[in-house]
Amino acid sequence: MYLYTPVIAVAFLLPVFAAPSSLVPVEKVDGETSGRHIVRLRSGIDRSSFVLATNIVPTHNWTVINGFAGKFTKDQINMLRENSDVESIAEDGVAQASQVANGIRSEPVSSPA
Repeated sequence: MYLYTPVIAVAFLLPVFAAPSSLVPVEKVDGETSGRHIVRLRSGIDRSSFVLATNIVPTHNWTVINGFAGKFTKDQINMLRENSDVESIAEDGVAQASQVANGIRSEPVSSPA
């Protein structure tokens, strides 16, 4: 009977300490940022449905990747980090370019009237 008490205690505590972190990391940039974050969704996730379900208001919807960008609160970023439909989150850095890359564009999202 005394042997079972430590075994039961370990059985209940092991999942708490062994639980892997499932938070999506936020990729940081060196230097200036735009204040926005770029969110990439997993393959097969519908961007429009995801945005509606999470009450996220993007400033840009990407056409090359399944994702969007926007200015999000800390709570919104944490909610996105916990969502299994999110593949990656990155700060949107400010960069200078001397050439325009072909085929990469975003579509600004119009504000609701």
